[in-house]
Amino acid sequence: MNTIKIKKILLVEDEPILLDSIYDTITSCGFEVAVAENGESALLLAKTFLPDLIISDILMPEFDGYWLLENVRNDALLRTIPFIFMTAKSERSDIRTGMNLGADDYIVKPFSSAELMNSIQARLSRDDIFKSQLAESQLNSNPEILDEKEQELILTAIKRLTKSETRILDLIAQNKSTIEIAEELFISYKTVENHRANITVKLGIKGHLSLVRFCLNYKNLIHQK
Repeated sequence: MNTIKIKKILLVEDEPILLDSIYDTITSCGFEVAVAENGESALLLAKTFLPDLIISDILMPEFDGYWLLENVRNDALLRTIPFIFMTAKSERSDIRTGMNLGADDYIVKPFSSAELMNSIQARLSRDDIFKSQLAESQLNSNPEILDEKEQELILTAIKRLTKSETRILDLIAQNKSTIEIAEELFISYKTVENHRANITVKLGIKGHLSLVRFCLNYKNLIHQK
């Protein structure tokens, strides 16, 4: 008899009242939830809890949400976990910073329970698709077959990239972290981050998983630039 796997969510928030409210909302929808009050404790918990999704505030004492996201994306065990930021800061620069670091979504406080759950379900659904594609790719060594028009569209998008951006795209396709890419190319972490932001804009994609999925689907075309 098949059993349904309960999805696990790591919730990171330092305001107790808000934490309790969000916890109640998520658990009432059938998810298993672990909580942490700052980035450091969340990172340690993530390595044992292994969540299917991380939802984190940005402004927290000692180790904030940006710190947490950077460390998640540079951990081989955690780097593909969908990550949603929630924050009272709605300035465009804050949203851009989060997305550049590899966030998959961004919810501005105050938000409704419906908005929160819609974001959670959307990210989990996309992650399921990503894992399915990854499993299929590992089983099937043949490159994806594209018709001539589809191939031309993908190549046109890739040709918008500079040589450095194409190289970084290739390393992302190899599941290299930002730190690993920086070390291999002898450039700074910040430079890799800026290149990744430019890549997502030029390819018209959003979020870390979307970028990894693009590399997975079209890695056979990246070198044809």
